Amino acid sequence: MNWILEIAREILLTAGTAVLFSVAAWLGRLMGKCWKEKFTDESSKSIAKTCVEAVEMIYRESGGAEKMDHAIRFASQMMEEKGISLPPDRLRLLLEAALAEWKGGFEKG
Repeated sequence: MNWILEIAREILLTAGTAVLFSVAAWLGRLMGKCWKEKFTDESSKSIAKTCVEAVEMIYRESGGAEKMDHAIRFASQMMEEKGISLPPDRLRLLLEAALAEWKGGFEKG
């Protein structure tokens, strides 16, 4: 009878360890994904802000569409260097938001 209990104990210990490691691996992947999304979001916003400010200073006399083209080009290059890939429409939205913020469009009051 003791040998049956020993075998059951070993099986439960092995299965428990496997479940524990599986849960730990799943949590690690989930946390890594969340961290990467947060990092990408913050970096993208920072790059958009930097590009808008630079384009507004460098191309002061240019029209809005030309400035946006420059900002898109600069932001795309900077994001590519950091391994960030965004769809063009999302990049444009980030740049427009950064421009509105730069112009004071999000001020309350």
